[in-house]
Amino acid sequence: MKFKKTLILLLSFIMLFAAIAGCGSKDKGEDKAEDKKEEKVEEKKEEKAEDKKEEKAEDKKEEKSEDKKEEKEEKKEVSDSSYDELDTFHIGWIAPLTGPGAMTGEFAKNAIDMWMEDYGTILDKPVEIHLEDSQHTDQGSANAYLRLASRGDISAFGGGHYSTQGLAYMPYVLEYEIPTIHHGSSVAFAKQVHEGNVWSWQNRISDAGTGSAIADAAITVLEMDKICIMHDTNSFGQGLADSVVARLKDEHGVDPELILSYSTGEANFDPYVSQLENAGCDSLIVLAHPNETALIQIATADLDIKKLGSPDSGAATTLELSGDAAAGWHSIADFVPTVEDEPAKSFAAKYLEKHGMDPDMNSSSSYDILTIIKEAAEAAGSADPQAINDAIADVEFQGIGSYYKFNDDHIGATYQFLAKNEDFGDRYAPVVVDKIMRADVAK
Repeated sequence: MKFKKTLILLLSFIMLFAAIAGCGSKDKGEDKAEDKKEEKVEEKKEEKAEDKKEEKAEDKKEEKSEDKKEEKEEKKEVSDSSYDELDTFHIGWIAPLTGPGAMTGEFAKNAIDMWMEDYGTILDKPVEIHLEDSQHTDQGSANAYLRLASRGDISAFGGGHYSTQGLAYMPYVLEYEIPTIHHGSSVAFAKQVHEGNVWSWQNRISDAGTGSAIADAAITVLEMDKICIMHDTNSFGQGLADSVVARLKDEHGVDPELILSYSTGEANFDPYVSQLENAGCDSLIVLAHPNETALIQIATADLDIKKLGSPDSGAATTLELSGDAAAGWHSIADFVPTVEDEPAKSFAAKYLEKHGMDPDMNSSSSYDILTIIKEAAEAAGSADPQAINDAIADVEFQGIGSYYKFNDDHIGATYQFLAKNEDFGDRYAPVVVDKIMRADVAK
């Protein structure tokens, strides 16, 4: 009986221990399952966090890319409109202020000052004209242009009062891409336009047109017979001589009796006059700039022959130097100070009153170049060089020297004059004989 009780008691302990052990095992299993469950949750959390981190990184990358894109576009916009952000409209100008051509520069500067008095603003901003001295040399002209172009604020250029000096800075016109309106009339400017330098413009009719006008006037108006041609060997003189000779031969069947050439700066024309007389010429065509034209007029003053010249044969600069020797000369002129048409008449009267002498084509040309720039900039609504250059092609207005309408050669003036120098008592000045239209306008 005692053994039985002991056995029952032992079994009870065993069962109790088993129950406790079972509970412990169950708790551990549940703990492990719970741990695994928590681990999976943590893993998912980490995955989500990583995904979010990657998404954020991608978003930031895209934001940065977008920011850079916007920054680039903003920079481009600022660069393109930087000229419009300036408080002043800047114009560069190249003219001979010293050297043999200083009088030409003076005529230009006087007209520039008059334009500033009459207008003085573009796009409602004050205009500042940066006038640089070409020193009347090709190299000086190129250096002057480079100095101004490298400033970075010049919206347009004017000047180039001598073709060779204007051609000297044409590489910089192309490099800096600033619209440049030349006073020079060489055919080489138009040639470079068609070769890709679209920033180059001329406000005067080129030597090709002037050459044809001179040849036509020589035969049909002045009825010249035995013709001698005297010309400079520079780009202007040679190009104009080629145009005159070609027109005489092709259109009128006339060959010059004699063609004489000289170098810029020639001071003694007596030997040339002797050759002219020996050849039996009864007519003379001179293609020269003011200084040489005046010397030729003085050297030929006593010759009873018909005399016709390029624009400077009637220019105020020349007449001031040659005096009475200018009497009777005809010229194909870009501007005639005695013209009765407006606004040229009022301009000439105002200039004479202010400066005590007639304006010449450098005066009218300078005034008109500035007006062309103003018209183009205000049509474009911008001081940006590209915008102005694009707008020049559509500029059309009546200026001092001509009615302006640009053709494919980038030439603006639409007419010239045949003029004759007359004695006004206190001075010699050209008077209009006829108006000659630009070939493509006359058709």
